[in-house]
Amino acid sequence: GIDHIVIDTQGTELKVLQGMPVELLEQASYITLEASTVGIYEGQDLYEDIKKFLAKYGYRAMWQPVSPHADLSFKRL
Repeated sequence: GIDHIVIDTQGTELKVLQGMPVELLEQASYITLEASTVGIYEGQDLYEDIKKFLAKYGYRAMWQPVSPHADLSFKRL
């Protein structure tokens, strides 16, 4: 199975997650991705939207963003 998913797609991380097979989201223990609390790119997905989406699959942020743009990890509980 898959243990860890890493995504860095310049502001489209949520779209990548939404297009991912549900089985991958249900198998992985961790997801690490780049996220922003403020828009940097046009049409960018923001941290709060990503957090809400991942919560539907049992993921929780391992830490809160300390800067407007950072790599963040989520753990499936």
